[in-house]
Amino acid sequence: MAVLALLFGAYTFATSNKKGVAWKKYPTSRTILVKRFFGYVSTDTNADFAKAYKLLALSRRRAKNAHPGHYYQRFHDLDQYLAGEFGPQWIDRLKVVRKQQELNGKLHTVMVAVVDTERFHVFVAPQVPKGFHPGGPTHYGLLAIREFQFSGGAASQRLGIINSYVGGFYGATGSANQIRGLAAAFGGSDANETPWQIKQRLLPIVEDPHGTALRQCIYQLWPVRNDPTVRRRLYKIIHDPRYAPNIRTDARSVYNGTASAAILIGNGVTKVH
Repeated sequence: MAVLALLFGAYTFATSNKKGVAWKKYPTSRTILVKRFFGYVSTDTNADFAKAYKLLALSRRRAKNAHPGHYYQRFHDLDQYLAGEFGPQWIDRLKVVRKQQELNGKLHTVMVAVVDTERFHVFVAPQVPKGFHPGGPTHYGLLAIREFQFSGGAASQRLGIINSYVGGFYGATGSANQIRGLAAAFGGSDANETPWQIKQRLLPIVEDPHGTALRQCIYQLWPVRNDPTVRRRLYKIIHDPRYAPNIRTDARSVYNGTASAAILIGNGVTKVH
């Protein structure tokens, strides 16, 4: 009996340790977790995308149909968006603050990642196996980002695939930019998109003073015209002489909220109010 008890104890210890290995690799600081995640994303390399993926909560990584490659594409999309708006060294502008938010009558801690005018509300979760109480510091994994859905939606996924394929095949000029502009102008609908998806679809296009379908893309920013990052971009367009005068006028009408419903509808905007 003593031998059986010893063997059982050894098995239990080994099993606990095996279960514990995964959660012990997560940071014990929410702030460090968020900074590491965005830091890995900012390098735009698969090697660091793999590290960012390992910071996702175990429940997310083990979800049905979860695949690292799918997340890598979304990490790339996030980096490209931030690099386009704030430059390739956008990570240098990252600040992480803690915020208390009420949900269902209870206060919850939410980490807010701030990059200039962009704010990402990051939800984290303790990473402890069910029924396992190790004691000591709590280890945290990234559960979700309110503004940036890892699923991306069908429209965003199609746009990401188009941009990746076109960029690799054509390079960064000529036909590639034309296809991207057309895909952005006619490849989505504000009726079915989140504010983030609208920004991700359109802002990379309007950064180029000579972009294809520029007018349509500027007007389609109408539903998110009060977003700080969108206002920042529109203000730049208004005051940038590289843009044609009529395009700067279009940007001003969106910025000031004076575009007519007829013009908005004619340029593919659904939410005109």
